[in-house]
Amino acid sequence: MGDLPLVVLVNASTAGERGDIPPDLVVKTGPDQLDMQREYAALSTNGSLVVVEDTSHLIQNDKPQAVIEAILRVLEMARGR
Repeated sequence: MGDLPLVVLVNASTAGERGDIPPDLVVKTGPDQLDMQREYAALSTNGSLVVVEDTSHLIQNDKPQAVIEAILRVLEMARGR
């Protein structure tokens, strides 16, 4: 992806707080999923990973301001290129 501006949002909910995925599955896949998200963010030299607290998989519903801030950050990075 070169230096393409990229912000990856990840929820920080623990397995016990997640309602969208069975806790036993989250425990098995949680660390691997986070590693994959880190790898995705690292595909760009201008990429970053943002962990959003108190959210489910639907970050846009739970914390829309976090999504807005990420979009504004990407726009700012793109304009600065």
